[in-house]
Amino acid sequence: MFKRYPKDFPDDVTFTVGASDPAKDWNYAQWALFVKKPVWTIRFQSDRRLVGTATLTLGFSSAQPQRGAVTNLQVKVNGSLVDTIHLPKTGTAGYRGGAQDSPWNVRTLMFDANLLHEGTNEITLGHADARQWPLDGNITGNVGQVMYDAIRLEVAAPH
Repeated sequence: MFKRYPKDFPDDVTFTVGASDPAKDWNYAQWALFVKKPVWTIRFQSDRRLVGTATLTLGFSSAQPQRGAVTNLQVKVNGSLVDTIHLPKTGTAGYRGGAQDSPWNVRTLMFDANLLHEGTNEITLGHADARQWPLDGNITGNVGQVMYDAIRLEVAAPH
């Protein structure tokens, strides 16, 4: 399944909330191979500057490290690193496009809502050990992947 990624997503994944179509603009798994940029981007609008605590919740259906025993997923908000999530291998469901052998897990990241601003905001998700898709298409070694189940951003204003 991963071999179709460069054809289906030649510019990698940029998903704009409210404009993108999840069926067309979001791949089912984020491979540790990329075509042009080593991150997936989620863009969204805010009509005002936010204050308080932001919580980003990421549900994972599967994780398969490219190297070693852990997938290291860097999460940035408007270019600022908020955390690196360390996901142990949970199975190889990403390679089959299902979640038959992979236990679900969730990670919650809290950060200062001041990182979010009025206008366009970006959350990027990137494998720390991502590598560019080989031009000759000859892939060696384990590809590595993360399969998301849900992504949610909430902001709680101070009391």
